[in-house]
Order: sequence, then C-alpha cells, then structure tokens
Amino acid sequence: MASLSDYARPTARILAAGRPGSGKTGSLAALANAGYKLRIIDLEGNLEPLIRFTDPEARDRVEVVYLEDSRGLTDYGYTPTQPRVVDAVEKLLRHWKYADVDLGRPADWGPDTVLVLDSLTPLCEAAMDRVLFQQGRNPLTRQHRDWGMAMQLIDGMLARLKSRKLVGCHVVVMCHIKVIGPNLEVPDPETAPPALVTAAAEAAARISAMTPPRLYPAVLGRELAPYVARHFSTVVLYETDKKGRFIHTAPRPDFDVKVPVQGLPERLPVEDGLLRIVRAIEEGGV
Repeated sequence: MASLSDYARPTARILAAGRPGSGKTGSLAALANAGYKLRIIDLEGNLEPLIRFTDPEARDRVEVVYLEDSRGLTDYGYTPTQPRVVDAVEKLLRHWKYADVDLGRPADWGPDTVLVLDSLTPLCEAAMDRVLFQQGRNPLTRQHRDWGMAMQLIDGMLARLKSRKLVGCHVVVMCHIKVIGPNLEVPDPETAPPALVTAAAEAAARISAMTPPRLYPAVLGRELAPYVARHFSTVVLYETDKKGRFIHTAPRPDFDVKVPVQGLPERLPVEDGLLRIVRAIEEGGV
C-alpha cells in the first residue's frame, strides 16, 4: 500500500491556454534561462519568441523537434498525403530518438527537464487527418464516428502525458482557446409549426441568458473541450490587455483556471510567470 507522500512527486502537469500572440511560447524561455532542459515537440513552427527571449548560453538546453505533414492540393483543399504527425509524437513520448539524437525515454527524465507540446490544437487537427486517411475519407465526407476516433487518439495521448510513470519530468501543453456556448437547436421555420419555432427560440434565449458562453481549450468538436483539463493538475490562461501580457492563476467565471499551490498572485507576467508556477509546484510537492 502506498501513502499519500508516495504520490507527491514535485513534477508539474500544466495546460497553458491562450489566444495566439498571448505569450505562451515565449514564456518557455524563462525555464531554459533558469537551467531547465526543454524538450519541445513543435507543431506550430513559431519559435521566434522563444529564440528572442532565451539567453544565448541557455539555447543548448533547448531541444526542438518540429513536425508537420506534407500536404497536397485536392478538390477539398490542402490535405496531408499521408499523415504522420500523430505517430511521430507518440514515438517521441515513448523514446525521444530520431536521426543521431537519442535522449532516452521520457519515463526516465527527472524534474530538471520540461517536456513541452506546442501545441495541442494542431495535434487535434493531425489526429483528424490521420483518422480520415485511415478510413479513406476526406473533410467533406467525414462521419460522426470519425470525430469520436480522433478524440480517443487525443485523450489517450493526454493520458500518457499525465502519467508520472510514463513521463517523469515536468509537462507543459500549450493550446489555443475557443468560445463555446449552449448547444441550442431551433426547429426549421420552413418545416416546423410557427408556435413550436417561437417557443423553442424563447427557450433558447432563456438558456443562453442563464448559461453564457465560456472559454475552452480549442480541441476537436464540443464534446472533448470540457474534459481536457482533467488530465492536468494545473490549468492557466494567458491573456493580453492594455497593460501587457499575463498568466491568470486564479479561477475565472469564463474559464476553469486551477493552480494547486498557494501564495501566487492572481496574475503573473509572461516573462517569468511559468517559471514561478513550476517552482511553486516543486516546492509544494504537488
């Protein structure tokens, strides 16, 4: 039997959510500058902020693997000729090895290392591409079950990142955000009785007033978004306003922020906020 102390390993599991340009990637620089080794799976292709803010002497501590699928022009847009991103990410999470680089298994990495996925949003798109390719379909012919299969892929990958047995170091997963309101359907006015349409519209208006739209991770569909946070002990929101760019660490009515440590300000500057959160988790042993 294990005691609670056996589970209190000081490694973070952080979901860092925010709109593009809110400072997510650049905020990683403070970790490298402080001495952490960064292992980044880059699906965005936007490392300029990280390069700009990482000290020259710290850049050798940052290992980046950039992944993208080759795309070709078809009747339904640019689509992958053979999606490989999801499989490549899965292999890296099991054993970080490619070309002449072999950094071993993430399961063996310790708290001096931070594994970063930047970001979850394009990984979800890659998961859908993989499912459609395997099923012989395209974005115009995809079926409801394709969404379910892609969601299962992402959910399984997040479960691996959550596991301290499979990933022994800190984990930071970046993602974009989107607004989701109540899923309300009003009958078609051309086929439904007018009284039914009016009643349904009034009910939808009342529900919308009681349940305002909220922010969620920008992942596949509506169903997966509310459940992504369950894989992370820490969820923070990056936001930009007239005073600058900040990381929110306190609960908000429009987004489920959770930080399992006490004593942090409700807003941290992006310049060192992520570093302060990781160190607070290490000191708190959560």
